[in-house]
Amino acid sequence: MPTNHVSIQDTTTHLPDGLDNDITKTFDAPGLNTDTRPFLSYKVEPTGSVTLQMELNGTVVVDTTFGSDVTRSLNEIIDNGTAVETDNELVVRREAGPGTLKVSNLIFVYSADD
Repeated sequence: MPTNHVSIQDTTTHLPDGLDNDITKTFDAPGLNTDTRPFLSYKVEPTGSVTLQMELNGTVVVDTTFGSDVTRSLNEIIDNGTAVETDNELVVRREAGPGTLKVSNLIFVYSADD
């Protein structure tokens, strides 16, 4: 069973403090095997105490509050059935409150049917 990936975003999105800020990205996962769990890889650069939330097709897959200004790359394993082969919608959101986020290098990795 081959492994595929989709580069959702390779640029950096800055989500400033103040009101809720979000971006929406759509992507396909051709041949997605729903018997295995895909994962989402991303880079985040928080400033201050700030919460990052990501929703994939309406399901929260990331809900993390950062309390330090350390740039890091993270992976989030996604439950089976959350992603589909076409028209996936990923919402990346910074919750209201102090702090900012820079998010980049969003990559969806999954097993594909032969």
